[in-house]
Amino acid sequence: METWTRWFARRIEAPGWARQFVSDVLRGRITEDDLSSVLTMTSELATNTVLHPERGEWLGVFIDDHARRLIVRVRDAGSGFRPSHLREAREDGGLGLMLVDALASRWGADPSPNGTEVWFELDTVRWRAGEDSNLRPED
Repeated sequence: METWTRWFARRIEAPGWARQFVSDVLRGRITEDDLSSVLTMTSELATNTVLHPERGEWLGVFIDDHARRLIVRVRDAGSGFRPSHLREAREDGGLGLMLVDALASRWGADPSPNGTEVWFELDTVRWRAGEDSNLRPED
């Protein structure tokens, strides 16, 4: 397994920075369709870390490359939430995690005393051979 990590200031620009980081790491390693899904989900999670936690100045983005599974985790200092309460859209939004739920193979939230980590997995990543990528079997 290979892991990439980057921390960002919790500012309105952070979702864009997180998308760029993920794109820089994964472009050429996965198909453009899968990259598009990963970038959408990363943006949703990073946006939530900017909008919702009541504390903390930083958010972390972690990319875990497993042979046929990609995991992206976004961590902040917030106290967390219960994903089971997110199945319906609200007037003020609430569609972001529903989108993650639709695109991801699995996702969840793991609160701890130091913050919350929200993550998603994508099992259908089709790896490609390339000059700057690892050779992986396609599904």
